Amino acid sequence: MSRLSMTLRVVAASVIGAVVLAIGGAAAFGGIDQVRARVAAGPVVPAGFTVTLFAAAPAGLTHPDDITRLNGDTFVSYQNANADGTPVGAQSTVVEFAADGAVINHWNLTGRCDGLTADPRSQRVLATLNEDANSSLAVIRPKADPGAQLRLLAYSPDPATVSGGGTDALTIFDGAIYVSASNPSGNTVPAMYRLTVPRHGATAYLEPVFADDAQAAQGNGGTSGTTMLNLSDPDSNAAVPASSPRFAHDLVLDSQADSQLVFASQPGTPEQSLTLLNLAGGPQVDDVRWADTSGGDLYAVDQQADQIWLIRGPFPAGAAYASIPAGSPMAGTVGRVDLSSGAVSPFATGLLSPKGLLYVGGDERLHETGDGGD
Repeated sequence: MSRLSMTLRVVAASVIGAVVLAIGGAAAFGGIDQVRARVAAGPVVPAGFTVTLFAAAPAGLTHPDDITRLNGDTFVSYQNANADGTPVGAQSTVVEFAADGAVINHWNLTGRCDGLTADPRSQRVLATLNEDANSSLAVIRPKADPGAQLRLLAYSPDPATVSGGGTDALTIFDGAIYVSASNPSGNTVPAMYRLTVPRHGATAYLEPVFADDAQAAQGNGGTSGTTMLNLSDPDSNAAVPASSPRFAHDLVLDSQADSQLVFASQPGTPEQSLTLLNLAGGPQVDDVRWADTSGGDLYAVDQQADQIWLIRGPFPAGAAYASIPAGSPMAGTVGRVDLSSGAVSPFATGLLSPKGLLYVGGDERLHETGDGGD
């Protein structure tokens, strides 16, 4: 999901024994109930918070990356050491987990699955494949008949011809779908697309939103004026909730290798404006997620450990958290982001390489629903 340095630090993980999970759907997945016994000690969290293992990787699957939630179930992409779709035919797997970590279903996708998001209105999960080149889109409808659950789409125009790269993370924001334009060939190409997914057919449509060299206001405290962006690594994105003390109702794009967050107000409209926040100390953050309500759950995917952790506790509404994977300053940390200074302070430590994050508020745990469609 990123272009981090290939030099990864070696972290010693404690083994606390075999984990036994009550996993459903074993027949469909072929021995899915044999999960990995290798379990790291897990993250260290502040007093007042608890951390538990939500799920270890099902047998045969490795390198979990992105995570999303639909109708109370959690969906995780496993890249399986897939190097952007190579070798030819290499597959990723999207796994659907129940609230207790049991496997419900799975879908194999040819290529490396980098972006994953739920669309409750249309009762579907969207997955992007191959962020560097040869990018495409998968639409998963978990409640459809088995033969109609998976639909594969090509992009028009092809991101490789527009930006030289592919697509990565997805966010549904104000009824529109936005996707990061990853691995750009230069700084004059799109950084973000608006994505249209028709109900039928095999083509999804991309429309540029803003470019890697767009003008943005200086967003760090004590700065003023504007600057030209020079984004080299558009990666994850997210919607900023109303509870955020700053940038509420914006769409944020993380340029990972640049250690920058770009906040887009009214994206894709004539009133669009951008604000740049530089992250102090240079952490190359992957996902950024907000605690939109107080006292919910934060799911953290540890890619190198093949684990998904559940952190529960008194999260303050409006607080922003970022995953910092291996190969970066503060690697192995989920940090809290100061939206004024850009400073990132450790929140959860002791992970190997955290990637996808998912925050679920207390009310959402009880009442999450979708309204059909597609």
